[in-house]
Amino acid sequence: MAINVPARLRDEDFATCLVKRYLAPDPATGRARYSGAHFERMGGGGDRPEAACQFTAEDLLAVTMLGVRIEGYHALEVLYYQASKLDDLLTQIPPGVALLDPRAEALIAEGGPA
Repeated sequence: MAINVPARLRDEDFATCLVKRYLAPDPATGRARYSGAHFERMGGGGDRPEAACQFTAEDLLAVTMLGVRIEGYHALEVLYYQASKLDDLLTQIPPGVALLDPRAEALIAEGGPA
């Protein structure tokens, strides 16, 4: 499946401006303009030692900040029924590997832990 990215969004400067505006707080209130601007910071962030390498309820809440609906049964799958399998996969993903990092290719490939 190919994603058709409009030419205007392929302009790195324009795209960077859009992302910065999305993440910037509203100057009048100091609050986030969009809930997705805080998804990675829910509950203090998923990279804190006590939460790393496991899915938490805060992780599922964070996804909803991006407009994704998590059905109750799927939350149970992630947090309970498949938790040990999913947590094991997370332990195989080194922290700090960005998608542009050459090491990421094996992690996101079919059958990779990501």
